[in-house]
Amino acid sequence: MLWEEIKNEYRDWIINEHGYYVSPDGFWLKIGNGAKIGNYAEIGNSAKIGHSAEIGDCTEIGNYAEIGNYAEIGNSAKIGHSAEIGDYAEIGNYAEIGNSAKIGNCAEIGDCTEIGNYAEIGNSAKIGFSAEIGNYAEIGNSAKIGNGAKIEKKYLTYLTGSKHQVYLYNPKKKKIGVGCLVHPIDYWLNNYIYIGQKNGYTEKQIREYKRYLDLFDEVLREDV
Repeated sequence: MLWEEIKNEYRDWIINEHGYYVSPDGFWLKIGNGAKIGNYAEIGNSAKIGHSAEIGDCTEIGNYAEIGNYAEIGNSAKIGHSAEIGDYAEIGNYAEIGNSAKIGNCAEIGDCTEIGNYAEIGNSAKIGFSAEIGNYAEIGNSAKIGNGAKIEKKYLTYLTGSKHQVYLYNPKKKKIGVGCLVHPIDYWLNNYIYIGQKNGYTEKQIREYKRYLDLFDEVLREDV
């Protein structure tokens, strides 16, 4: 339902035992104190908007979706049915969050990024712009995924980090590439500090790329 159609009247609706406003024709809505909803936004039935949350212009919030307290949803974003956006999370402009996806507290999702159905993004995780996170994918707490990365449930193709791209070179032989270097994943995990130092990586970048290698290792082990 368009926000313009209900923003001046929903407070006159009855409030049920669950704290939802209920319109005469059965539309449910829960909206917290201080929440702001932009022009031409669409709010689905039984959606829940948290305290002081901000919803951008022309954004779509699906049926039964939950937007956490102080969360920020950009302009023209799409939040799927039954999706959950955590407290203080930030969703970029034109981003799409799939049905029943879960975005953790304080997570950041970049502009134009797509999060698949039933995917789970951990607390404080940061996903860059124009990334694609597939259906049922799981991204852990505080993970950092680069711009344009593509991650599927059991097929991680590449990640774009701060220095070089990390990519799946040969899944059968469990070989991973970082820039021009290609090694088996076990070799990377045992020697990543030495390799990083030898190739001019800072300590912060070495820790960053270790997280990427761990993601590939987890996916390759699932495929065994």
